[in-house]
Amino acid sequence: GCRPRRPPGLSLHPPASRPLAFSLSLSRRVGASELRLSEGKFQAFLDVSHFTPDEVTVRTVDNLLEVSARHPQRLDRHGFVSREFCRTYVLPADVDPWRVRAALSHDGILNLEAPRGGRHLDTEVNEVYISLLPAPPDPEEEEEAVGVEP
Repeated sequence: GCRPRRPPGLSLHPPASRPLAFSLSLSRRVGASELRLSEGKFQAFLDVSHFTPDEVTVRTVDNLLEVSARHPQRLDRHGFVSREFCRTYVLPADVDPWRVRAALSHDGILNLEAPRGGRHLDTEVNEVYISLLPAPPDPEEEEEAVGVEP
């Protein structure tokens, strides 16, 4: 089962790399998940915006891809809240669990992907590294900086 573990690191994925429809649907539904299968790629998107990067864990066990997250009780606008979840995806038979990659966007969307056509592996547990990328630059700030003289 899912047991949260600290990932060795994270990286943020630019929002342009995920489908616009998913971005729009997630803005209305926190905790949403979307799965996409194509001939060459397994891809899943998951909203983990209520968690910090070090509270999210991704791992594979056999042909299962597990995402878990947990945060202790903390104050929000309605009072105190603690959250925990575990989502498990079944990887297609042609996906090599060792080739699963995870990236977390600046706005909390976890992008999980792996190429299809991989070889079958024996049962093993694989902790998947989550990489973090910085938020994209604000176009308005860049325009202001161009017009300023030293």
